[in-house]
Amino acid sequence: MHQELDAHGLPGNASVGVNLNQQWNTFTFNNSGASSTEHITFYNYMFNYEWHSAIGLNWNVQAGLQQERGAGNDQDLFAVRTYLNWSVGKLETHLGYEHDDQNFNSQMKKRDFVFLRLRRTF
Repeated sequence: MHQELDAHGLPGNASVGVNLNQQWNTFTFNNSGASSTEHITFYNYMFNYEWHSAIGLNWNVQAGLQQERGAGNDQDLFAVRTYLNWSVGKLETHLGYEHDDQNFNSQMKKRDFVFLRLRRTF
């Protein structure tokens, strides 16, 4: 099977993206007449891949890391998600898997989630 590639080496029916975000928050508190300031910084790194076929099938993959630093609440959240979507006539089928690792103040929480969803449009 031969497939045309674009200038970036991707198949013509695929796309790749990277989202890089950073956010700064500053909070000022007044406690018993004394003022204190807290600084919190958020970092987000997310990779996205999407592929489409001519028969109504598409596949999405996302992987990324979200970090929060400051105010004594350091947190890391790593996530990987993949979805397979297929449309035939009025029927849509969605199959997905999500994995999350959350590290909040040295406490690790993991979550794995698989789903199958069918939807018919009338």
